[in-house]
Amino acid sequence: FHFTMTVTAAALANPEKDNTSGLVYNNYNSIPDKVKFKTYYTGIEKVDGSDHTIKLAGVEFTLKEDGHEFKVSKATGQDYYVPDANGSATVVTDSKGLIIIRGLDDDKTYTLTETKTNDGYNLLAGDKTLTLKEDTYNTVDGQTTPTYDPTTNFDQVENNKGAVLPSTGGIGTTMFYIVGSVLVIGAAVVLISKRRMNR
Repeated sequence: FHFTMTVTAAALANPEKDNTSGLVYNNYNSIPDKVKFKTYYTGIEKVDGSDHTIKLAGVEFTLKEDGHEFKVSKATGQDYYVPDANGSATVVTDSKGLIIIRGLDDDKTYTLTETKTNDGYNLLAGDKTLTLKEDTYNTVDGQTTPTYDPTTNFDQVENNKGAVLPSTGGIGTTMFYIVGSVLVIGAAVVLISKRRMNR
């Protein structure tokens, strides 16, 4: 026989204890299979591109898991935690410019897409792929919860000020090429016409 089991939210998030599974059928007891419970955390620090001591609060991103929007929840003054089907895929930097997300899977790819930034700054071009780190655990009054190393240096993501130049090959430069080509052709036609008239 072949059996498939799925670890649920009731699994113990405690590194000092094991989650075990097995099969009891009539007089048969299978060898227990131990399952380690691990979660991961990630985060970014949003800073000014010229002065990294300036932290940017209130910058909004869309969180995605493997390319799809991923909903999270956040209690006041706490970190984002997943999963939460009733939450939101929008995450926002706090007063320190930080976004911290806990409870993630290590076999998934998580990205942030910037959707709103502070006045005077340009939106981040492209998505930011998040770096995962293994959660540590903290036990208070018998309750064990995953946490993160407070000394973690989260990836800094810069926002810059100033006008954004049109990208090479974009519609802005294409128009210059078209107008320039027309002018060159026009000048050639006029020059040829003058030469024929002189003859």
